[in-house]
Amino acid sequence: MDSASHFVVGVGLAGLAQLDPVVHSNPALSTVVIIGTIIGSQAPDFDTITRLKKQ
Repeated sequence: MDSASHFVVGVGLAGLAQLDPVVHSNPALSTVVIIGTIIGSQAPDFDTITRLKKQ
């Protein structure tokens, strides 16, 4: 998958996490979950950065 697809999956997972009452009721936790899922969904593409540095 490309980076855009990974981003969409991360946003989708963050949206699903909002269904949990604990996450939905705590704004700080909600923000952390959104940021964590989006960064985590980009993790498979982290090797791109190292490939670009080696060139």
